[in-house]
Amino acid sequence: MAIARIGNGHVMIALQAQFSLCFSCKNRILSQEEPLLLMKLYLTTLLVFLSFSSSSFARNVMTWIPVYGIGPCKTILNDATKSQWIKNGITHIGLQFWVPGDAGAVTFATDYKYTWKASTISQDVQDIVAWGHANNIKVMLCFYNMREDDFDWNYTRLVINDYPEETVTGMMAVVDNYGLDGVDIDFEGVGAFSSDKSAFVNFLDGLGDALHEEGKELSVDMFSTPCYNAPNPSWESAMAPHVDFMNIMGYNDTYENNNTLFSDCPETPSETNSRPLKYSYIENFLTENQEVASSKLNYGLPAWIDTWGGQCAHENILDILDVSSAGGIAIWDMQLSEDGFWTDPATWTLINKFRDNHTSAEIRAEQLICGLVTAVDDATNETATLYYDAANQSLHLPHRAGQLSLYSVTGVLEKTWTVQGEETISFSNIRNGFYLIKFETATGIYSERMSVLK
Repeated sequence: MAIARIGNGHVMIALQAQFSLCFSCKNRILSQEEPLLLMKLYLTTLLVFLSFSSSSFARNVMTWIPVYGIGPCKTILNDATKSQWIKNGITHIGLQFWVPGDAGAVTFATDYKYTWKASTISQDVQDIVAWGHANNIKVMLCFYNMREDDFDWNYTRLVINDYPEETVTGMMAVVDNYGLDGVDIDFEGVGAFSSDKSAFVNFLDGLGDALHEEGKELSVDMFSTPCYNAPNPSWESAMAPHVDFMNIMGYNDTYENNNTLFSDCPETPSETNSRPLKYSYIENFLTENQEVASSKLNYGLPAWIDTWGGQCAHENILDILDVSSAGGIAIWDMQLSEDGFWTDPATWTLINKFRDNHTSAEIRAEQLICGLVTAVDDATNETATLYYDAANQSLHLPHRAGQLSLYSVTGVLEKTWTVQGEETISFSNIRNGFYLIKFETATGIYSERMSVLK
């Protein structure tokens, strides 16, 4: 009987018994029952492996705990309300605690910085792993190329060129010691480092083999544009066979309405699509140009701000849902900004539905997006809210200019209006039913579900 290490525990798999049966069959005729026994044994082995190695969620949702944010993040995990958000929304937590040491060592960042956490960080890892596993969340070793004040690609080169095997051995020891579920490589280089691509990929190859033999996962963090810095999406076709997913570190620079043109970027899907800060560009570049599965992509979101690209966090998440057929999200970081969308239960309801692969139309039909449309009414200098006036069959708006769109609950665009500060919009020619109202202004995009009854 052989023991295979899969997922979070040790599972007995009858591989040795299976091979013994096959060897004993070599020189004789099988009985009528033995082929069926072998097939059942094989299928049982396969199903046990899949039950531990496959995610039970449709899309990945990853976040990180940085070493300098351990206290605030553990406070969230111990909070009766906030911990429910994380439990119901997150699939992976990366612990950004480890850095390259000397001669291939894998050491806590507190050996070089954040020394005030050095005496307790080992217990912190144990606490977070126990919490994560109790809530069906995978906890990853995040290994990043920093010792003192900033990311330094020289530490990456030390790992991938001089001590790749020693580093893999060191990481596997840490993974096994703490019962971690995999490794997230966060090596960041600002500049041109294409000459290091081959060594970087070879390192991922060796690390991926070691992790996958134990049923663990490997992810890699990368920049969002395929023309600058390392690693970047132009490396992905080479990295993809060795990693389970990648986290695209665009954060507040990437959003679907970002039309920044990179005319000097040589790696573009086409001459008419060279806007690499758009979600759709990234998806198309990686799935079409690099031929990577959409399920291996996680789009970075900035948890330190509530709105970016003229939209609230909700709208940006829904844009990713619309653009990416199977991609996830990667939230930096788990400390969360206070008193905004990231600490609004509605956001975590949305993230839960995103994780479970609800459509954007379904989500819009079930909850408010970005909250109620409110603004200061220019006429009265008071707060005004969007609402439907059934008696007069009109939609009341704050005095704001923008684009008003009316969608069916299945996401079909029914009608649009250009609003120039009017008080009301006539709905007299709209049929009864539920609608999704979307109002885009110069300062943001707001959505809500509305019942139109006449």
